[in-house]
Amino acid sequence: AYGNSLKHLEDALHAALWSGAAMPLGGTPMFWWWHLVDEENWYPKYQALNRFMSGEDRRDPELKTATPELLVNGSASVAGLEGLPQDWALAAGDARFIAAQDSVNERLYRQPARRLATTLGATFPLSRLAIYEAGIQHGYGEDFDSVNRIAERASAAAAGTPAKGIDEKKWLQAFLSERRKDLLNPADKATAAAWAASVSRADAIQSIFESANFKLELPITITVYGDTFTL
Repeated sequence: AYGNSLKHLEDALHAALWSGAAMPLGGTPMFWWWHLVDEENWYPKYQALNRFMSGEDRRDPELKTATPELLVNGSASVAGLEGLPQDWALAAGDARFIAAQDSVNERLYRQPARRLATTLGATFPLSRLAIYEAGIQHGYGEDFDSVNRIAERASAAAAGTPAKGIDEKKWLQAFLSERRKDLLNPADKATAAAWAASVSRADAIQSIFESANFKLELPITITVYGDTFTL
């Protein structure tokens, strides 16, 4: 999914790079549409920031050098990485890091998901979860694979939306089906292999639907990528 437009993504990349450099984080944000950097030659944006930050060392003097084993390419060995999970968990608990991630998630995914759900008249917590989860992968642009277009096809299949009086369960099943079909046969063939491998994400939401847990009452057990989780 390509956001609102190519220009919108270019502006978002520029803003993310420079705002990221102004925050107390370890690097710049990872750009989801990485292939556009090469296709559109957006490398100068990184080069400009590199020149601006040249000579700066923002590392905390109390930080320790990364485990050398992490620098070894082509090895699946975890030897020498004892303690890394604990260190990673400690870093992930940093309040500033969590707040920064939460802010970006709210702007890029939660807000658009709430707006779309409200427009559709989707009120079930499960419906809103399905839209939000799909939006993280498909985006909210206007291309065929976007959540907006998937929702349109679902509405056509259900002969309407909950906002227009269609039973929400009927619409939600249509949405889940259309999303799964898109994962298996996206218009953007560059994503085909990765999306086909991720179809268990859609199946997990479908399993909640089949359990009739539309209010997302706990506990909830799902299986994704072969692993089972209970909330």
